[in-house]
Order: sequence, then C-alpha cells, then structure tokens
Amino acid sequence: MGRLFMEHHGGVRYYECANCKNYLCNAANIISKHFFGASGRAILFQNVVNVNMGEMEQKQMATGLHHARDIFCQKCKMKLGWMYEMAHNESQMYKEGKFVLERKYIKKCKGFEDGEKCSSPGTAESSTQPSPITSDVEQ
Repeated sequence: MGRLFMEHHGGVRYYECANCKNYLCNAANIISKHFFGASGRAILFQNVVNVNMGEMEQKQMATGLHHARDIFCQKCKMKLGWMYEMAHNESQMYKEGKFVLERKYIKKCKGFEDGEKCSSPGTAESSTQPSPITSDVEQ
C-alpha cells in the first residue's frame, strides 16, 4: 500500500479532522464563516490539504446549481464537506476551486507563533519569553 504522506502548513490557528486529528488547513485560509452544510454551520476555505475528493456531481444548493465534489479525510476517510468545481450563476463563481468544511467534522486548534519554542513533555520550560541576557562587561 505504501506510506501516506501528510502535509502540515502550521500557523497560529489551524483546523484538523475532529475524528483523527489530521491537519487540514491554516485558519488564514478562511474566506467566509457564513456557510451551511447538511450538518449545520460550515466554513469556506481557500485551500485544504490531506483530503481525498469524490466524483464530481451536479448539485442544487441554496445558492443555485453547482458542480461539486465531496471531500474526505485522507487518514480516516470521514466526509468533511465539499469542493466547488463550477458555479452556473456568475455571482457564485468566486467559490470555484474553494473548499467547504462542515464545523461538526473539524476542530479548531492553537498552533505556534513563528519562533515560539515548544517544550519537551515533562519539562518545566515552556518558554516563549527570550532568556535574560547577561554581560561580563563592566559599565
């Protein structure tokens, strides 16, 4: 079967699969939080990774006719949402190539700031503060 390679783009906030904790996308990729799916609230993203796509289907949605593909977690195969392939209404074309993840199936996580250190498990050091600078030079 081979190895399964997963991407992780990091970030201060990111989203992962609620079922298996597989990284999906950085919160900086959010386009809109005003979407709804079959399970309730959803989020439109510019890009997601570590997903597999189903067959393209023509779907009648609240905003009109779209060609879309269901997207599934690459690790646990759970359905997470869909990807817009094509919109028939000109006002909806901004969605083409974008991804919708249903909030019920994803989890928002706190990442790390650039340069922030992650302490090893079991150590007291979880320093995000720079260490004090000492000098041997007399003043």
